[in-house]
Amino acid sequence: MPGIFTDGPHVNRSKKCFEDEVDTGFSFPWTSGFAEYFEKMHGYSPVEHLHHLVSCSDEGFKFRHDFRIAVNERFLESYTIRISSWCREHDVLFTGHFPHENELSGMISSGGAVMSHYEYLDIPGIDNPSQNSPGIMSIKQASSVANQLGKKRVIGKIFGSSGYSISFEDMKRIVNFQCALGITFLSPRHVQYSMTGVCKEDDPTTFSYHQPYWERFRVINDYMARCSWAVSQGRSTASVLVISPVNSAYGAYDFNSEDGGKVLNSIELSYTKVMEELLAEHIAFDIGDERILARHGSVSEDILRVGNREYACIILPYSLTWRSSTLDLLESFAGQVIIMGDVSKRVDGTISDRVSVLLDKGNVTSIPDDPPKAAGIIVEKIGIDVSIKGVEGSDARSVLVNHRVEAGAHVIFLANTDSEKAAEIYLTVNALGGVLPEGHTDTIPKLWKTVLS
Repeated sequence: MPGIFTDGPHVNRSKKCFEDEVDTGFSFPWTSGFAEYFEKMHGYSPVEHLHHLVSCSDEGFKFRHDFRIAVNERFLESYTIRISSWCREHDVLFTGHFPHENELSGMISSGGAVMSHYEYLDIPGIDNPSQNSPGIMSIKQASSVANQLGKKRVIGKIFGSSGYSISFEDMKRIVNFQCALGITFLSPRHVQYSMTGVCKEDDPTTFSYHQPYWERFRVINDYMARCSWAVSQGRSTASVLVISPVNSAYGAYDFNSEDGGKVLNSIELSYTKVMEELLAEHIAFDIGDERILARHGSVSEDILRVGNREYACIILPYSLTWRSSTLDLLESFAGQVIIMGDVSKRVDGTISDRVSVLLDKGNVTSIPDDPPKAAGIIVEKIGIDVSIKGVEGSDARSVLVNHRVEAGAHVIFLANTDSEKAAEIYLTVNALGGVLPEGHTDTIPKLWKTVLS
């Protein structure tokens, strides 16, 4: 057995307390010694501030921020790091996924920033429990940590809860989306020992002799294997880093709202829109987790390194606070920095003008919460390696690209996310040292024409 898969571990003890549920009660993550643990980390006792957990007041922002950081650290130490250490001692791979990895509010109620846990997994992973393509956030978080910390594989649990009507075409669409965003190892869910009774309703579909297409299932399996191999080669070309605002979500989280509250929703929407725009403009990027940045980040003039990766442009999406360790890096960074939306007035959850002072640096640009404008700055200042245009001159925004480089060779994986219309495109690769298709001897940049169904 090469490894173990941990499936959705969390510390969620919360129940919502609404007016019509006054007798339901509610609770929060807590354990013996946690008050002392919190005080050692943050320098004050949490006991007199616990009432802030059931409000979204500005007064309680700092405590909610600190509380969730402490919960995440305790979860890491008590579960993820401990299992990771055991796996290394016994030569076992540690993989799995964490719940609600595609939404900030879900992460918070489940434990905290999932990216910080991926550092300790040999194979970071995500879950996609539907026929729909998973959200961008979940895949980019896992694949970014893999890029930064040298993890060859990123696992995607797919086809769960997709129903018995799922077709090979649906499967191919889901596979393409995941591989285009960085999944390199696909794990279909699941194989039922039996289909009797309620087993028929256990997050179908199932992959075994029960299925009428079982004898032909190798067709899609072989396709998944080829895609997985292709996107596992080489390294990512991302030179843009979008820093996750999850610490702002900690402080903004409204316990009494079903979806985390209006402030948290505005933070998450801004964050998601930035990622969507970069993908649509074919700008390669990674996500940065502030805990990982503190542990593995360094600056050399106009390059910010995170583990194995180097970034020339940093995007701070709309946020209410950033870690002081992140600002330590940005204050010495000479590359392009784009601050989006209202400038944060907090550092480590506390009121501070440290972010606004960054604006005095010539390499820092503050813009409205306008993702297309941010993308335009990147194209102008940094440039992009892969350009995709429709043959009629359109922007081909439905096409995703995963560009990887291996010893001078370029692997370019394309996926059309429009299930209704084929994409006839021109592909331009502005990169030296590429291995060209047979018969092509023109000088770089290369231009190819292709059709994606």
